[in-house]
Amino acid sequence: MRIRLSTKFGIFFSIFLFEIIAIMLGYVYISDKYEDYTQKLQINFKMIELSKNLERTFAQMTIPLENIEQRKEYFIGSSQAVENLLDELYKLGMSKIEGRQLLNYVTTEYAQSKKIALELFNAEIDYQSIGAQELLRKLDLRIGNALMISEKFHQFIYEEIAVLSSREEKTKYILYLIVLGGFLINILIILFGILYIRNAITIPISILRDNVLEVGKGKLNQKIDIKLKKDEIGDLAKAFNKMLDDLKDTQNQLIQAEKMASLGQLSAGVAHEIKNPLTIIIQGIEYLKNSLTDPKLIDATDRIKKAALRADKIVIDLLDYSQPALPKFKKTDIVSLIEETISLIKYQIEIKNIKVTTKYSPGTREINLDSNLMKQVFLNIALNATDALSDNGTISISVDKILEENRDFIQITFSDNGCGIAEENLGKIFDPFFTTKRTRESSGLGLPVTKGIIQRHRGKIDIKSTQNKGTDVIIKMPI
Repeated sequence: MRIRLSTKFGIFFSIFLFEIIAIMLGYVYISDKYEDYTQKLQINFKMIELSKNLERTFAQMTIPLENIEQRKEYFIGSSQAVENLLDELYKLGMSKIEGRQLLNYVTTEYAQSKKIALELFNAEIDYQSIGAQELLRKLDLRIGNALMISEKFHQFIYEEIAVLSSREEKTKYILYLIVLGGFLINILIILFGILYIRNAITIPISILRDNVLEVGKGKLNQKIDIKLKKDEIGDLAKAFNKMLDDLKDTQNQLIQAEKMASLGQLSAGVAHEIKNPLTIIIQGIEYLKNSLTDPKLIDATDRIKKAALRADKIVIDLLDYSQPALPKFKKTDIVSLIEETISLIKYQIEIKNIKVTTKYSPGTREINLDSNLMKQVFLNIALNATDALSDNGTISISVDKILEENRDFIQITFSDNGCGIAEENLGKIFDPFFTTKRTRESSGLGLPVTKGIIQRHRGKIDIKSTQNKGTDVIIKMPI
């Protein structure tokens, strides 16, 4: 599976961002908890002070006084303090049900005691009577109950403070751990990122740089010897290694081209030296033939003349290849030029019963070219097609207008259903003197000369072929 570097870095930064967000959310959550515990502790500290005062007030209210008038005054003064304390406690609020119940019990007992006190102190009764003594006893009982419940409430608040303090302490430690853990995790992630970038990018790029410097010195064997990964760096390394292979091929081609250039110069000199003697030989053979009467000698002179003419044609092809003529451009009807060329090989077409079909798209007739040179191109291609065809074969010729690389071209296609070209020979067909024809009439210079003419017209030629199925020769000429 191919994972791009951008995807890897996206995953890495997503994990890093997720970790940062998780730590922040955890920190905020625990901070809220810590603040909540702190606020509850503050409330409970206030409650415990109020509960102490409430307990103390109830304790003072239980002090026996012989003078009933003093007790009345003391109860009325203390009840105001009790009510204020209870009001403050209710305002602070109690989250636990048990605490609220205890506070409600205290309030209930106090309310009952106050009711008894109002009945006792407001009535004009004899305080020494049995009824008055019974009310005093009930009052002391209610105040005692209120004192006992307030003590339980005080103890409950104290225990709640202990629990909240423990939770607050634990929450504080968790906050410290989150901060420290987040810091360490971030450091580890950053270190991992640095190491990954170093191993995945920095080191391979350094290797590429060193190899490029070596290639600049002319060393073309500096392929990258690293484990290629399925990412952009791996693609870059593969492209670099392919570039080296292409450079080697180009270097070999340049060496071969240099050899061929030297061969061309040598061939041109030799051709010039051979052509004049060949002309004399051909003329001499023709003169000799006219003076002979013996049929055997005449046949021999015909064979000698054919061999000399073949040698002369090879010399002419060599001169064309080594010293190509510059094209003389003029507006030419390319359809008429193709038709004229086909008429030159009418005999070969008819003898093999070859069917020729043509298709010319509109707007593809006139184009700037050298008609003589292009006629040579079309003739070479058409003759190759007829040679590749057996009897009853087909040659299809089409002319179309195409757009390629933002330029207009005329595309001429010669297609045949002949024997085709073997795959291993396709890369050699434009090499001088290479031929697959069994006949001795082929010099192996037809296609190289053809390619040279098309290139001098700033055109392109491409040959696609499948053995035993046929060949397509595609020529693209700029308009």
